[in-house]
Amino acid sequence: MRHKIFFFITLLYFATIGANASVLGIFEDTNFPVVISGERDGVHRMEVINGELYAATEKGIYKYSESENSWSIWALSDVNVMDFKVNGDEVVAIIVTQDQKGFRTVQLARLIRFSRNQSEWEDIMDAGMGYFYHDQFLTYVMRLAQHPSKPHTLMVAAYPGIWISEDFGTTWNFKVDYLYGYNENQFLGWHPTKGDIMFYTSESRIFAAQILRSENGGYDWDIIDPDPMGDNSCHNLAFDPDNADHIRTTVRDSVFKLVCKVPNFAIKFELWIK
Repeated sequence: MRHKIFFFITLLYFATIGANASVLGIFEDTNFPVVISGERDGVHRMEVINGELYAATEKGIYKYSESENSWSIWALSDVNVMDFKVNGDEVVAIIVTQDQKGFRTVQLARLIRFSRNQSEWEDIMDAGMGYFYHDQFLTYVMRLAQHPSKPHTLMVAAYPGIWISEDFGTTWNFKVDYLYGYNENQFLGWHPTKGDIMFYTSESRIFAAQILRSENGGYDWDIIDPDPMGDNSCHNLAFDPDNADHIRTTVRDSVFKLVCKVPNFAIKFELWIK
């Protein structure tokens, strides 16, 4: 029991601060390049792909070698990579070409796709993503997710809502016009064992914490208030490996346990850690 509690605390802790600190500061034994260290910059996301550790950073995508205890550039050298997903030799990534920080990065971010066998990338933004404001095109590309059992299926949160692609970014289908608040620790993704159920953590129009949940592949969405204490910042979700219908979510000062009951997937909230 203590091991499981520690596991979830660790998982939620790293998920919450992952966008705000460098790997050098968190995993000191991984020998991350000093040039990418720094508070609120450096490492945006970390991915485990086929048992190997990767990091999306301001200087490209890095891969960790456990045998050599070192990191090396894997793709997109000197490109600010916010997130990425892999399907065979193809990679879809969120990048920011300008030297921007914080919220400004998602305003100007772009979706690209490339093959590791080629030197060029292609822009795969849908024509409906983004808008012009004072002669500047703003996109608000916030999150990228990959289906747990269908690697060619992607989901992205980008203005004005949530989009899904079933061909690894070639075409995008708009699902819901719901994109209000943004924080660096939002969650977008699927239930690990129920492929039609998806989640997106966000804020409401009145800045209240909420979770959006769809049970039919994104056609309809429910809004869940995960914090009866009234916090206004809903962060990551973590699924219990022993029962994926038990989910932990972080708010500003607490961790809540969501007990999701099937078949109607009703939600019961329990304050887990304060």
